[in-house]
Amino acid sequence: MKRVFTLTPAEMLFLWRSRRLYEPLAAGGTEVSRSDSPAVEARLMSIVRSAYARAVEESEPADLPLAEIAPQLSIEVDAAGVGTARLPDGVIRVESVICDAWLAPARIADPTDTATVARQANPFSRGGRAEPVAIVIPDRMLLYSFRPDEKPAVTSCMAVCMPGPDDDFIFTSSLLSKTLSYDIS
Repeated sequence: MKRVFTLTPAEMLFLWRSRRLYEPLAAGGTEVSRSDSPAVEARLMSIVRSAYARAVEESEPADLPLAEIAPQLSIEVDAAGVGTARLPDGVIRVESVICDAWLAPARIADPTDTATVARQANPFSRGGRAEPVAIVIPDRMLLYSFRPDEKPAVTSCMAVCMPGPDDDFIFTSSLLSKTLSYDIS
């Protein structure tokens, strides 16, 4: 079982600074002083957040600290049977989706996979109730296939979200290692 833990933004900045030798490393009687402007802190936090997002996008599903976001989702189904669910702010990656109208979890399709996306446009070749497909784009998911008169609900949606400015970062050990390994400038 993977261990999930949190780090505050201050702890994350400390780790980032220490790994990049921004912090004094001398022990003993050495005294070092430094003054930073708020712009430096904001810039470093921006870099940390970018590294976190990149690590989440590139990690294996087993290495992700997944959270359930289904209660925050509702689906609107159009006349063609395509459902659209708006994602909450900050969702970086959706790993699984299950709807009550489906017989299996959806396959998460990459929006750049043009063949899969093109198949979803055709009601005869798109994923069906037994093999549903979800295409995740920046602020929403397109969910296939429903009947036009259906009122489906998302029963489970596991995702990773970017923490807010004052919220803690959620990590697994491998995700933290990967985040700290990036040299983003």
